[in-house]
Amino acid sequence: MAGIIFSQGSGVNDSVFGKSQEPIKMFLENKVEAFENESALKNVFLMDKSNSFAEKLTSMTAMNGFNPVGEGAAYPKDEMQESYDKVLQNVEWKDSFPITQTMVEDAKTLDLRKKPTAFINGYNRTREMFGAALLGGSINGTSVTFRGRNFDCTGADKVSLFAANHPSILGKAAQANKFTDAFSDDALNKAECVMQDFRGDNGEILAVSPNTIIIPNDPKILHNAFSLVQ
Repeated sequence: MAGIIFSQGSGVNDSVFGKSQEPIKMFLENKVEAFENESALKNVFLMDKSNSFAEKLTSMTAMNGFNPVGEGAAYPKDEMQESYDKVLQNVEWKDSFPITQTMVEDAKTLDLRKKPTAFINGYNRTREMFGAALLGGSINGTSVTFRGRNFDCTGADKVSLFAANHPSILGKAAQANKFTDAFSDDALNKAECVMQDFRGDNGEILAVSPNTIIIPNDPKILHNAFSLVQ
């Protein structure tokens, strides 16, 4: 949540404040919309809106499937159960900046334009930095500290989002989505095959189709990655 404080004082400058407020508001909204079109977060995270204090996310395991039976035989009883769940508690974010009557009276029109620009850039920058922090925390551990607050980076199965031991709630073999191979064509093909064979709690293939590569800003890795995709 973000806010701008308009100090109207006695209201004698309503023609300034009243007519400046809406253009500034429209400018901020347009900047956010333009930036969101270029944000990398939507390519990495599942992003949704919520009006609740918290949301519980869960899924159901797959059924075992059909079995061959003799003519007139009884129907086998299949079953499914709730898989791992995770409660996501929403966090409120705030910032503000003032536009004072003195600033308007001094004709600080440059500040009236620069402050909203810096304000919305700060909002967008925080979103991107927070997303990068969560991704890094998911790779390196189970939590990350951002702006003085600790955020959980585990999956619903209570292990790190990227781990070599993701368990199955039905006792199937553990699976890995974290590897230490150096970036190469062979490593990329291996990772793609592993992802395509990723399975649900009941051992069913999930038909994952990987289409995104996330790489650090390292010259050697950038060179190798772009040489592979060209």
